[in-house]
Amino acid sequence: MGRKKLAETILDNLSDHEDVVSNYLVVWRMGGSSWSAFYRQMDDLLKLTEDGVRVVNNVIKCSRSLTALAVRDLARHYGAGEVSIYSVHEILNDKREPDGDG
Repeated sequence: MGRKKLAETILDNLSDHEDVVSNYLVVWRMGGSSWSAFYRQMDDLLKLTEDGVRVVNNVIKCSRSLTALAVRDLARHYGAGEVSIYSVHEILNDKREPDGDG
């Protein structure tokens, strides 16, 4: 049996957490220079949870509190200076077609 991936260890550490389904945004400010390793681990984490999508480089949108907390812990592991989790009441999508006027 091989060594556990960091994403698996983080999820194991959160095994007592009561998962809540909602809309979450996780935002972090990354320090250091381990970007490529961090994003490889992030991809592993999102695959394991089957939840979450990267909105921009430092924002994940997900639908489970477990995923949000795991992303927070991963970012902290890689030296993120600040990590915030936002519970979003409603996501408003502008589905209008652009009118070309501006």
